Amino acid sequence: MALRKENDTEDIQEETTAASLSEQAQQIVNGLNDKRKQDTEMLAELKSTLFSQVENVCSTVEQHMYLRYEKHGKEFNDKVQELFECLGRVAKLERELSQFKQDLTSFCNEME
Repeated sequence: MALRKENDTEDIQEETTAASLSEQAQQIVNGLNDKRKQDTEMLAELKSTLFSQVENVCSTVEQHMYLRYEKHGKEFNDKVQELFECLGRVAKLERELSQFKQDLTSFCNEME
C-alpha cells in the first residue's frame, strides 16, 4: 500500500507539473500572439500615418510646382512672344536685303 501511495503522489505531481507546464506554454503562446497582434496594429498605424504625411508633402510640392509654372509660364510666354517679334523683324530685314540685292544687281547691269 505504501508503494501505491507513492506512485499516486508521483502521478499527481507529474500531472500537476505537466498541467503547469502546459498552462505556462499556453500563456507564452498567447503572449506571443498578443505581441504579434500589437505589432501588426502598430505597423498598420505607422503605414497610415506615413501615407498621410506623404500625401501632405506631395500636395505641398504640387502647389509650389503649379505656382512656379504660373510665375515662369508668364515669363516664358513673354520671352517667346519677344522672340517671335524679333524673328519677324529679322524676316522683314531679310526680305528688304534681298530686294536691295536685286535692285543693286539691276542697277549694276544698267550701268554696264
